[in-house]
Amino acid sequence: MWYLLAHDTEKDDWRLFRLDRITHPLPTGRRVPPRPVPGGDPAAFVADRLSAAPTRHRAVATVHAPADHIRARTRGLATRLRPAGKNTCLVDASDDSLPRIAQTLAGLDTDYTLDADPDVIAYLRDTARRTLRATG
Repeated sequence: MWYLLAHDTEKDDWRLFRLDRITHPLPTGRRVPPRPVPGGDPAAFVADRLSAAPTRHRAVATVHAPADHIRARTRGLATRLRPAGKNTCLVDASDDSLPRIAQTLAGLDTDYTLDADPDVIAYLRDTARRTLRATG
């Protein structure tokens, strides 16, 4: 997904807009002075905001591999990945979409234990059963 990062002059705060949700933009003719993004790195700022956003489904995996190992093999998990020891890390796969949670967890190339909401567990079990039937 692509995002537009903009400063809201009325609220004096930074806002994120998903580009696929912007319809019929109209120029206002209003000009504002440029502002530095907090922290100086727009990509890091957007990633931090997205990882801090509340989600509907909670799913946190304790992965039995070092954080660097997982970081090198996954995309888009930088702000959702935290070392939890020398040979373990936590991956916050929480999301509003159950299929995206399943995709994130399926992309892990090592064993993990999962702390998740009951609806996440049920969805993952149904997905696993479908996969087993398809490959059995």
